Amino acid sequence: MPDVLAIHWDKKRLRVVEASIGASVRIVQSFAVEVPELPKSTWLRDALRRQGTTARQVIVCLPRDEAILRQLELPDAPDDELPSLVYFQAREFRQSSARKPGIPKGAGFVLFYVVGESQPELWI
Repeated sequence: MPDVLAIHWDKKRLRVVEASIGASVRIVQSFAVEVPELPKSTWLRDALRRQGTTARQVIVCLPRDEAILRQLELPDAPDDELPSLVYFQAREFRQSSARKPGIPKGAGFVLFYVVGESQPELWI
């Protein structure tokens, strides 16, 4: 089974490489997928299934103008309260960034956060 799926994602297409990694790297397959103009929520899953991908780890490369990474400081709180803290900080960030030039109205955000050993870290 391949170990990793590497995806280079730009506005028009995805370039995908599936590989096994051991003493050396073995390319299992590579292909490109056109990004639909109005994608359905399942288009990526469906496209990867059509190609028969089986890797369970994914590395995604996005253009810099398509991603905003931001580390937030959160107060000490129990783990079960973190999703709410993340939501409120992200909502505040989204509202303030919507007023800036270059951020399209209604732009979507994907949130990813990691709870560290000593304190949580959040990347938006």
